[in-house]
Amino acid sequence: MHIDESKLDFVNLRRATLTNVLLSNCIIEELDLGSATVQRFEMRDCRVGTLDMTRATLKDADLRSSDFSAIHGLEGLRGATIDDAQLSLLAPVFAAHLGIIVT
Repeated sequence: MHIDESKLDFVNLRRATLTNVLLSNCIIEELDLGSATVQRFEMRDCRVGTLDMTRATLKDADLRSSDFSAIHGLEGLRGATIDDAQLSLLAPVFAAHLGIIVT
């Protein structure tokens, strides 16, 4: 499935099974992938307000080149590919999640 150039408010994919999905050039206010099983998933040049990954299972998920304002359920990112810029932006969130104090 390929969704291109769409503006979506709330996308509820909680507990869904997703295979071979491409989202490109989309603006999504809230994307709920909680407890979803995701395989071969790519978000290309998307902007997401809140991404919920709580208890998600990912395999071959490419989130590079997309922006996220908030991410819930960081453990659900296991199996995702992100880029250097995303890692820099997420570093404080990862540190807080792990209880690391950065000064």
